[in-house]
Amino acid sequence: GMLLFTLLLLGVSYLFVQSLNALRLGELKAQQLGIDTRRVVLWLFVLSSLLTSACVSVAGVIGFVGLVIPQATRILLGNDYRVLLVGSFINGGIFLILCDMLARTILSPIELPIGVITGLIGGVAFLYLIHRTRRSHQI
Repeated sequence: GMLLFTLLLLGVSYLFVQSLNALRLGELKAQQLGIDTRRVVLWLFVLSSLLTSACVSVAGVIGFVGLVIPQATRILLGNDYRVLLVGSFINGGIFLILCDMLARTILSPIELPIGVITGLIGGVAFLYLIHRTRRSHQI
C-alpha cells in the first residue's frame, strides 16, 4: 500500500520537473518563462509534505536523509530534476537499507536504532557538504 502511494506521489511530482528546472533560474525568470510559481511551489509543498509524512509513518524520524541525500545526488548526477528527482528517491532508499544493515550488524546481537546510524553518517556528510559549498563559493 505505502509503496504504491509513494510511487504515485513520485509520479505526480515528476510532472513538475520542467517547473523545477525553470525555478533554478530564479523566481522572476521562471515567471517570465510562463511558470505560475505560486501554484507550483504550493503543489510541491503539498506533495513533499505527503511524501515525507508517508515515509515517517512507516520508518519513523530518520535524521538528515532528506537533507543530505538530495544534495549528494545532485553532486553525483547533476542539477536536472528529470534525473535528480528519481535519483534522490532511489539513493535515499539505498542509503537507508545500508544504514539498516549497519544498525543490525555493527554491535550484533544488539540492534542499534537506525536513527543513530543515519545521524552519524548524515551529520558528517552534512558538515562536508556545507564545507564544500562554502569553499566552492569563495572567490
